[in-house]
Amino acid sequence: MALVPLLLLTSGCFGGSENQAELQPVVDERGIVTYRFATRSLESPAPVAPPSAGSQPSRTPLDNAEFRQRDLEAYQEMRRNLQERARQQREQDKAEQAYQEMRRNILANQAQEARLRKEIADQRQRLWNQQQSEKNQAESLRLQQASRELDDQLQQTQQVEFLRQQQGMMLRQQRASNGGIVYDPSGSLIIP
Repeated sequence: MALVPLLLLTSGCFGGSENQAELQPVVDERGIVTYRFATRSLESPAPVAPPSAGSQPSRTPLDNAEFRQRDLEAYQEMRRNLQERARQQREQDKAEQAYQEMRRNILANQAQEARLRKEIADQRQRLWNQQQSEKNQAESLRLQQASRELDDQLQQTQQVEFLRQQQGMMLRQQRASNGGIVYDPSGSLIIP
């Protein structure tokens, strides 16, 4: 883009032979030197106005060197600032990455802890269920044993009662057949 005005000057396409363009240094209010194209007529030089009281006097080559040095220093300062900003951005990015990594680790640890808590709760529930089942089985066995013992006692009681009834009937039959005299199995006399 900057070559276009230069090409126009060298090819002779810029104006006619009476106008010629040249680069002229211009200093802005910050002291930065820039160059602009200015046309000047070959036939009559443009009158130069004397500097007014508020304007800056024209610069000498030494002044231009000073301004170029200031421009270079300003450029270097700007470059240092940009590099510092880039360094700070890299540090901020690293800190953000470290934060995100730490956050991911914390979330993963929390998820793992939640899984472990659930496994422990499930294991406790299974253990409690197993203990309840074993208790219920033990209680059922105890009740079955007690029921068998009661059945055995009832059966013994019924047998004893049956034997008493049988003995009573036999005694009555003996009395009836012996004329009222009864002997027990040991041979003793039983008086009614």
